Amino acid sequence: MRLTRTLTRTVSATVGLLMLSALAVLGQQHETIGFPMVNEGKAYFVDFGPNYVELVGRVTEREASLEDVTFVLELPRDCRTYFRGYAAPDQRPETVPLDSGRQVAYRFPCRASEQFVLTGVIIPHGTRPDARIRWWLEVDGQKEAAQSYEIEFVKIPESQMPRRMITGLFAAGLGMRTADEVLEAAARFVRHCGMNLVWDYDRSRVPTWRKYGIKVAIEEVGYAGVGNFPKGDSSVAPALYADGTQKDTCPTYVLEHPEETLAQALGLARGMASTHDVITWDWEYTAGMMGRAAPDWCFCERCLKAFEEWSGVSVEGMTPKQIMDRYHAEWRAWYNHLYTERMRILYQEAHASDPHVKIGWLPGNGVTTDPNDPDTRMCQQVLWHTNDDGTPQYLVYCPWLQSGGERYFDIFMPMWYYYGLDSPRYLLEQVEAVNKTLPVEFAVTLVGQGDLYERSMVECDPGLTRAQLLACAVGGAGAGYYPVNWGARHWAAVAKACREIAETEDILLDGTRDPSLCHIAPLDTRFIEAGGKRLASPPSARHLLTRVLEHNGQRLLAVFNFDLDRPAFYRAAFPGLKGDWAIYDVSGQRIVGASHRRPHFTAQELAAGVLLTTPADWGVSLYRLVPRDQAPEAPVLSQGEIESRYRRSVTVVPLEGKRLAKGHGCQVGLVQTPDGPRTNLQNGKQTIRAQANQVGRGHHLERGPLQRSVLGADTGTLPRRLKECL
Repeated sequence: MRLTRTLTRTVSATVGLLMLSALAVLGQQHETIGFPMVNEGKAYFVDFGPNYVELVGRVTEREASLEDVTFVLELPRDCRTYFRGYAAPDQRPETVPLDSGRQVAYRFPCRASEQFVLTGVIIPHGTRPDARIRWWLEVDGQKEAAQSYEIEFVKIPESQMPRRMITGLFAAGLGMRTADEVLEAAARFVRHCGMNLVWDYDRSRVPTWRKYGIKVAIEEVGYAGVGNFPKGDSSVAPALYADGTQKDTCPTYVLEHPEETLAQALGLARGMASTHDVITWDWEYTAGMMGRAAPDWCFCERCLKAFEEWSGVSVEGMTPKQIMDRYHAEWRAWYNHLYTERMRILYQEAHASDPHVKIGWLPGNGVTTDPNDPDTRMCQQVLWHTNDDGTPQYLVYCPWLQSGGERYFDIFMPMWYYYGLDSPRYLLEQVEAVNKTLPVEFAVTLVGQGDLYERSMVECDPGLTRAQLLACAVGGAGAGYYPVNWGARHWAAVAKACREIAETEDILLDGTRDPSLCHIAPLDTRFIEAGGKRLASPPSARHLLTRVLEHNGQRLLAVFNFDLDRPAFYRAAFPGLKGDWAIYDVSGQRIVGASHRRPHFTAQELAAGVLLTTPADWGVSLYRLVPRDQAPEAPVLSQGEIESRYRRSVTVVPLEGKRLAKGHGCQVGLVQTPDGPRTNLQNGKQTIRAQANQVGRGHHLERGPLQRSVLGADTGTLPRRLKECL
């Protein structure tokens, strides 16, 4: 499948780069690598605005005897640059002044660290077709570990900004501190891409963001983890854990003395509410990224007495385990109360300072298949998926859904760390599951962080970035990104998604989700021809994820295509309509019509079904049905053109009977099963069945000794591989 090919290509490119670097430093002491270039194969720059670049140098020999190393970056003269560098995590970054010259150099003390980093922003002023970015190290007057990439400038059309649904980002590197030109360019660019919220920690920069209509949030991460809240001296009233250890601060004492125990957070709530539009608490309170939940916190006499008064049950003489086993529901509700009451105190403090400020909450999330898992049973569990074998999948959060009482946050912003092939599907299903009972605004925080060599892999393809944002939107949630190592293609993908959301957010937020409003019949594009019969392989329905919504008489069809190599073709039937309707392809900005002369359909034609298509490569289509007289002016794609594209996309591989696979001693044959055609590979008494891969473009074999011997490590299309074997 394409992901494998992309990963292989990228890993190969990465390994190639690292090998080149290694060759360049053979017998020397250093190597270099740069992001996001290594992720994308070249330097994709936006043709205006800031381009974030991270260059990393590494000492390849632990016993480096050199005094210092100079990192040199070379760019076309029509680029403005602003960089800073550091050689140790605890070192304050030193800045390189903004300069229009050709080279930027930074000197590192080699003994300070085995790794040193140069991060910065490059702002083009004009373009050149042969532009390149180069960098190297200068050690004792010698050039080492040089790298060079072609620069391709990408033009990003101006996008609309959604009014209600969050499309945000953490301004990582884009507004480099103390550089007014960079901040102004960043704000203008973010607005151009249609993003409406940024996280920024410098109050002095807030007016610049707001100048371009962008709201500003600040994230407080000082209290990550229940056991760390609040930080500071815990000697006055330490929490007593179930195992008898004492640390942190008793949560009941915190609520009884908030001005003492929450002084830092209260000060932030007061101060930031007057300057920022949103305050987000990044307090990981669940099994998930920050570790397990803490249902054993706290069992001191103060907490047990407060628990008895709060719950009405007596726990005298009981051990912590007995309390949690016998009064599980009560203890979980108490556990939730101790946490959310602190958030409620801070919420009220912030709103007393500015009633218009919004409070967001960024919890991590975990997944479990066992509702009685000791690590998660004290948390809120939301059923979001059931596997083919019937195994349930639960999302795990703090039990906020049962908190009751006064509101303590306005925006639920769970963190999402998964970037796999099926992540848009999971995002959509999880957002829908949580959104059913969520009384506040919803925006998923998409995080794509990693260390040096993780970042050198494909973290998130630009097409996948857009698909994730649209998956959140179709589920009724906004999204905020950590744009780690994004190149221009990612920005273009997000800008396109922001426009699509802005044009459809009324239906996405207020529409009724009803699968009966549209019936999808996929058209297969891959066939195996055997015995004069043509069998589809695999059914293209496996690659489609669809949702349909209705609002004010209009319908919106969202289609996600998980086939990374082939466009999806399908017949969509819309029953229950009257009159003539136009189908506006929001994603492609065109009208789908019966013909160029008749760019609309009758209700009867729509009920019978019309041909539609969605591109490959994490393609997403948003089709909006509007009355004929309300259709926008746009190019027309006719039914005949879609049918022609479909015919050109069909692939047929002939396979007649059973033949011996050369060199492998196995038989190849076709069988028809209730789930569709399957290809059997037989070797003596063992049969290995090749079946459709639900998330890829080809097939995979069930585990067995023939897997590598027949197909090798390649997961390419089975018909092609079988043809090679025959």
